[in-house]
Amino acid sequence: STLTLEVLENNQVAITSGKANFTVNGLDADSYPHLPVVESQNAIEIPGHILNKIVSETVFAVSQHESRPILTGVHFVLEDQKLLAVATDSHRLSQRVIPLDSGDTAFNIVIPGKSLTELSRSLTDEEEAIQISIMDNQVLFQTKTMKFYSRLLEGTYPDTNRLIPSSFNTEIEFVVPELLQAIERASLLSHEGRNNIVRLAISEEAVVLYGNSPEIGKVEEDLNFASVTGDPLEISFNPDYMKAALRAFGDTSIVIRFISAIRPFTLEPTESKGTFIQLITPVRTN
Repeated sequence: STLTLEVLENNQVAITSGKANFTVNGLDADSYPHLPVVESQNAIEIPGHILNKIVSETVFAVSQHESRPILTGVHFVLEDQKLLAVATDSHRLSQRVIPLDSGDTAFNIVIPGKSLTELSRSLTDEEEAIQISIMDNQVLFQTKTMKFYSRLLEGTYPDTNRLIPSSFNTEIEFVVPELLQAIERASLLSHEGRNNIVRLAISEEAVVLYGNSPEIGKVEEDLNFASVTGDPLEISFNPDYMKAALRAFGDTSIVIRFISAIRPFTLEPTESKGTFIQLITPVRTN
């Protein structure tokens, strides 16, 4: 049936559909906040599917706690024809770098993770180009049919480059879907325990994943791996962090690099060349 809207006096709207009639009270439109004026000369353009990919590869790692508000956002840095996006909640980190022809434009901003999640829901990979404009305390994402404004988070984002190690003692290459499925199986039991941790035991001959819940039982699985080099190691970690990291990589192969059982370890695609890296802090166990 046809839906009819009619604006009445005193900020009321009459809505008619079939045999139903509604009268809804509204507010004075003049009291609605005015959208800021954007200087288009400060804008850059990025393909829609690239922006969606950057968001999906980083936003899951933002903090969900307001105790450090700056960590609830994704840090975007545009300089030297490169766009860097990084998110961390202090337990894990995800960083993506892409080349971007941006002319002389440069910026250093932090966008709330919740805003980026809503933005990605509003975009499709068919969006040809998205214009990004920065104002004093806001950012505007604009397509042919939509304008999406978000406030920027105030404060200085921590220097995350110093968190990423450069030398390692143990390296393993995995196929992501196979490792993800194994982590999901182990976490079925770890979620029933108080600590929600799984353990990885690495040697030249085997890589074994353990999950344990005193109330339910335990699981042990020999993992398939493409290669392993370096020192033997046993390390424990939160399987939820690992699953989120692996999902961001998709159907590819990755190299996981370790220093020790108590130092953060990194995950990178085998063909990454530094463009996409994730970091997870292990859990100390007795």
